[in-house]
Amino acid sequence: MAGKGLLFGGTVLVDIVKRINTYPTKGKLGVIREMTRGVGGLACNNPINIRVLDPSVEVATMGKVGEDELGTYVIEKLSSYGVDVTAVARAPGLPTSFTDVMCDTSDGSRTFFHSYGACAEWGPGDIPWEKAAEKYGYVQLGYALLLSAMDAPDEKDGTVMAGALRRFSELGLRTSMDVVSDEGDRFRSVVGPSLLYVDDLMVNEVEASAITGEKVREDDGKLVPSGLAAAAHGLIRAGVRRNVVIHAPEGAVGVDRDGELFLQPSHEIATGEIAGSVGAGDAFASGVVYGLSRGWDLADALELGTGMAGLNLFDPTTTGGAKPLMKVKEFMRSRGYREGVFDGV
Repeated sequence: MAGKGLLFGGTVLVDIVKRINTYPTKGKLGVIREMTRGVGGLACNNPINIRVLDPSVEVATMGKVGEDELGTYVIEKLSSYGVDVTAVARAPGLPTSFTDVMCDTSDGSRTFFHSYGACAEWGPGDIPWEKAAEKYGYVQLGYALLLSAMDAPDEKDGTVMAGALRRFSELGLRTSMDVVSDEGDRFRSVVGPSLLYVDDLMVNEVEASAITGEKVREDDGKLVPSGLAAAAHGLIRAGVRRNVVIHAPEGAVGVDRDGELFLQPSHEIATGEIAGSVGAGDAFASGVVYGLSRGWDLADALELGTGMAGLNLFDPTTTGGAKPLMKVKEFMRSRGYREGVFDGV
């Protein structure tokens, strides 16, 4: 598996990133300081991140875009990085999915306004199953809760995505899934069935809390490291087959199938240095996926993911902070880690 390519499927869209002076209250004015456009979504961000990190790795994307200018932009952008886009379908009559990303320059926070578009209709019928089995050793799907066709109930597997992950697993691929931070109470019903067929689950602290019910932040926003650890252990008990990774701005925790806990603080980066945090979670996941798919142990994969997430913060777009592996390692050596993040765990 370590020598085979990586396959990503799911959310394919265009991010329109708007840097604003501060996020306004309802009915008030916010000033847009800068606007940039880039591809977004797991099935765009992660393939690009990994192709920049290591161009020797064969990478492909699966998804669905419209027959419009944004769809052409997505395909051309991915192709320019050497990503195989033969499994990116074009849907007549549907627009390409896009997200308006509001980046608050006062604190680096992000707010997303998403238009579902074509990628919400992506499903098993769009997946080249035979080619996947021949060429790829690792597949990651996402985002659950943002893919209407894949999130739909399924009588046999619970959800359509769970069935797709099961089929990939039966074909011999190592499987991974990522989730979007959606409002509402759908987490357990949509994500839960897939856990039985996921080798490596990657979620952020908000999503982990929504799935497990564990408290991961105090009312004042302070991280609860013991809650992160409890959530990770709970997700292993719920069926995840190899590793659970939970990431937050302060750092990440990982738990493997044997119950061993791994703690990885994030790099120390001043607020004034941050150009934007959109795509930081995908940059982190890209590093972890790359490491695990190359046979690294979980601790080293977490370290690489943290370095890639840190570099992402210096660029306002989702993938503009991607760097080759040597440059990522140089950055990791040059920056210390946050202190005291996991005190008490």
